Amino acid sequence: MNLTEISIRRPLTVLMIFLGVMIFGFISVTNLPVNLFPDVTFPMMIIMTSYPGAGPEEIETQITDPLEKSLGTVNNLDEITSTTSENLSMIMLSFDWGTDVDAAANDVRDVLGYLTPYMPDDADYPLIFKFDISQQPVVMYTIGGNINQMELDQIAEDIADRLQRVGGVAASYAMSDALREIQIVLDPLKLKGTGITPEQVQNIIQAQNINYPLGNIESGKKIYILRTVGEYEDIDEIRNTVVSSRDGRLVYLRDVAEVEFGYEEVKSKARFNGKRAVSPRRAAVRHAGRYQSRRGELGGPGPGGHPRRGRGDGEGKGSHAAQRGQAA
Repeated sequence: MNLTEISIRRPLTVLMIFLGVMIFGFISVTNLPVNLFPDVTFPMMIIMTSYPGAGPEEIETQITDPLEKSLGTVNNLDEITSTTSENLSMIMLSFDWGTDVDAAANDVRDVLGYLTPYMPDDADYPLIFKFDISQQPVVMYTIGGNINQMELDQIAEDIADRLQRVGGVAASYAMSDALREIQIVLDPLKLKGTGITPEQVQNIIQAQNINYPLGNIESGKKIYILRTVGEYEDIDEIRNTVVSSRDGRLVYLRDVAEVEFGYEEVKSKARFNGKRAVSPRRAAVRHAGRYQSRRGELGGPGPGGHPRRGRGDGEGKGSHAAQRGQAA
């Protein structure tokens, strides 16, 4: 008795089997998780080394080439490519599929630990980035307005912190086109009058801005840890740094320089509808409905009554990405 004959003689049984398959299939489809960026581990990693003030040729000779030669001995390495530019060396490592990326990262750290003492003193320690597609931003929310950069950055950081607390958000951070920094502008005439040089001022600031361990003191059954606390906590402490003494009078940094908050040299600018903008970004959105409701709470006016309007308020990349993430 073949399958065709059984189907003809027992139609009800066959119908129940097909209905059972359809029901189980429907349940499986509705409960199947969907992610815009699925959790897929690519056997790749990037080694980034910063060398401020150096040109591409110096970085290639002193950093990129030595790293490439040493990293080429790592197990299961399939391909190695590098890009050298001003101030930065970037090396991409591709491993064979199935390679344990964490174990490979440990091997790479061992190689970097061996080479670091032979690198230029001014070069930063190489950073390892494992390629994880799930960490890519799912929603990009642009904030713009006719206010200064400092206020705009503060609003973006505040919104990013509040979005971080939304359920299902893996990470939330603000991307700005300018990094805030403390700028010390020396007055050449005042420096000449005090008899100190810019290099001396730099060395004094570096020596003052440090916490240093001094060891332990044993007292009975107790052990006290000693350390000097010298790191600056606010800008006024920097202004009040003693840089010299003249005729029995202390010379403070504020006497020979202006110390203010500022921004590093801007090499790129973000604009939204012609206005200055900053973008809080979010990764791994699993409950986009919660994000949309929280976004509405953040849409009120900012400092000075300036409206907070983002690219997600209507037809934009943020709203579409959130809709795709809602099924996750």
